[in-house]
Amino acid sequence: MDKNALDLWDNSGLLSIDWQNKRLWINVINHMTVSALLAQALAYRLTEAGISIMCKEVITASLIHDWSKRNEEEARENARLKNKDPTVAADIISQKASGKVNSLLGPIIASLYRVMGHEGIERASRRALTPEEKILLYTDCCVSDNKITTYKNRANKLRPHYEPGGRYEEATKWFKDKFGKTRQEKYDEIVLPIQEEFASILKVSPNLLSVAFAPPDLCEI
Repeated sequence: MDKNALDLWDNSGLLSIDWQNKRLWINVINHMTVSALLAQALAYRLTEAGISIMCKEVITASLIHDWSKRNEEEARENARLKNKDPTVAADIISQKASGKVNSLLGPIIASLYRVMGHEGIERASRRALTPEEKILLYTDCCVSDNKITTYKNRANKLRPHYEPGGRYEEATKWFKDKFGKTRQEKYDEIVLPIQEEFASILKVSPNLLSVAFAPPDLCEI
């Protein structure tokens, strides 16, 4: 693990106690670490199958993809208290975080790590994703806390958070305004073809792609 990646975890408060909300942010670290393990497994398998992939960059990008999560969540909460747009507040933090990654880890990783989320969906709507981007977008959709699960299971777990009263209810409006579709409809449109493509190359069932090469004790089907 690149020391700069660990410094990002520390600088954003993921390694510190959140006294105000009486919580730790270990679940975010768990999610990033397990996502990186899955990304590594797929990157290596696809490399063996003849696909050229920057494996080290994929792993590092996955290890930091939610490094500013605490800062973004705090910005969202502060925006709600001031009757401002939480999505805009979080985006400002996200853009600053990207600049920090660029300065510490370089432009390639700064670009790759941002594909793990809504920006990845936007990119895929504009152009074809690279193999590295596909791996990162897909694996982020298949890890729940510290467990690797199927794309469908992860989607079902996330659904309540995008419903009225959920943590990310504002994002539901964003997807409707931008794409004319629900979040899940748009993700399915982009991510399911990636799953089909990789499964075909690696000769496994599409629905079980995410768990096919992962340690059983890290899987939750």
